[in-house]
Amino acid sequence: MKNLPFQVVVSLATLNTTSMASANAQTVVAQMDFDHRNASTEKVAAQGRMINELWQQASQLRGIGKYSEEITIRSQIVKLQPDSFLAWYWRGDTLSSLGQYEAAIASYDQAIKIKPNYLLAWFEKGKANHKLKRYDAVITAWKQAVSIQATSEFEQQLVQTIIPKKIASVLLYDLKRYSEAIAFYNQVLEVDAKAASIWIDRGTAFYQLGRYQKAITDFDKAIQLDAQNSLAWKQRGFADTF
Repeated sequence: MKNLPFQVVVSLATLNTTSMASANAQTVVAQMDFDHRNASTEKVAAQGRMINELWQQASQLRGIGKYSEEITIRSQIVKLQPDSFLAWYWRGDTLSSLGQYEAAIASYDQAIKIKPNYLLAWFEKGKANHKLKRYDAVITAWKQAVSIQATSEFEQQLVQTIIPKKIASVLLYDLKRYSEAIAFYNQVLEVDAKAASIWIDRGTAFYQLGRYQKAITDFDKAIQLDAQNSLAWKQRGFADTF
């Protein structure tokens, strides 16, 4: 290199130094990127552990009935998991346990917004509305619930008997919509015809519509199932006077 012109030597040295600096810079950038990704992974993992701990705390507080403390935890969870339908559902459930039905409905609505076919959220929303005596809203929520495909044995029971029976009861005793009530009692009786209370309720709906013979038939069926049922005998007596 000593025979090369001075300018060429300087240029080669500069080029070599630049290449080394560039390589070193790339190494530093790669290391920084790795450190950043590693830090991000650790942050996500730490947040995950914290969320799991909060869920456990909330569950423990629910188990001992400390709902006021539980709701504080549930509210923290929805801030950390705003897209979790379960987080919103359980917040709503806790608020219902505290008698805060308006706030509970708002949380159930958030759960439904995230997962529109979440049957339990519709069911609990209906129950909260029932506490507020918003009977039309109750029927709307519960009809939506029974239209959803059940994914468990419990949900199957809800769809086939529990919710239809509740709908029929609201239609019969709260809204006085007797024909609609009968339609839902018919649905329940297709699945469970051994409950005397269902026959009594359907008989009562027939009675209110002036269909006394139909009412008597239902009251008689209730008596066959439960001969000691005083309400069935009483209702039959009323119907028999016409």
